[in-house]
Amino acid sequence: MHAVNERVAGEFAKFGVAFRKIYFAPEAPNQPSRNRKPSPQMLLDGRDEFDIDLGASYMVGDKVSDIECGWNAGVKCSVLVRTGYGREHESQLGEATKPLAVFETLGDFADSALGQAE
Repeated sequence: MHAVNERVAGEFAKFGVAFRKIYFAPEAPNQPSRNRKPSPQMLLDGRDEFDIDLGASYMVGDKVSDIECGWNAGVKCSVLVRTGYGREHESQLGEATKPLAVFETLGDFADSALGQAE
């Protein structure tokens, strides 16, 4: 997990994006955890530590638990990207009643969010 986070941070750094902190749940997936998604705890911790307006924020992920985490935290919109596990998990979301957007890739979402979509 740490190696993946380092790689992701390195890729984002190429575009001038720096992460101030990366939150994670150290417990195994089958162990009780206050931080494991779909719990919004890590988003709430980030909100409190960095004064983030979750109501104006997006939660982007490729799993149902990512989407539910955003909803549970009260984000503006949860975004499912079809890369990674996204295509597989998309059908599990059914008829979402909370804010949801679906994009092919993270880049597609970033272009849209930054107003650069063609």
